[in-house]
Amino acid sequence: MSNLLTPHIAALVLFCCALLFLLFVHVVPRQLFVDIFKDILRKEEAEGKVYPASLWFLMGFAGAISLLPNHPDIYRIALLHLALGDPAAGICGGLYGKTKVSVGKKTIEGCIGCFVVCAIVTGLYLWGTNNTVSDRWVLCLMGGLVGSLAELIPTPLDDNFSLPIFSALGLWVMNEYCFHFSRIRE
Repeated sequence: MSNLLTPHIAALVLFCCALLFLLFVHVVPRQLFVDIFKDILRKEEAEGKVYPASLWFLMGFAGAISLLPNHPDIYRIALLHLALGDPAAGICGGLYGKTKVSVGKKTIEGCIGCFVVCAIVTGLYLWGTNNTVSDRWVLCLMGGLVGSLAELIPTPLDDNFSLPIFSALGLWVMNEYCFHFSRIRE
């Protein structure tokens, strides 16, 4: 889609989708909403105590694009961190998590799962885009570290919103001061 939409238009489309979803959440009767989305809603989402994670996902990705519209490599890797690293943290933390971190319900095991997956997807993205950065393995490990730290940062907002933003910012800092893997596209 990057050939069809500018990053600003893509972010606007995502924000509009999020607003439509939010409108849907508030206009459709709660039980109909739950019946339609029952397979993907957590208990507190179905009860209306929190907004669905998919809303935060849209907003987080739109925010990452809006922050760094000229760095598609960065916001794409940040999306991969969210789409794959965050679930890995939840699965590893849920199945094997015994050692709690002082940050909410997070565990060391979940953090390790997030780190591994974020490192792998960072590497796969760089390989798939034929990125010629030197020290690619170090960058993969740093990408894993950025993704797992972004997942751990405590915020009052859902981590589906904060993770891609913090991951994108961390990757941008790495790009500016260490590895230069994302060229500015105008």
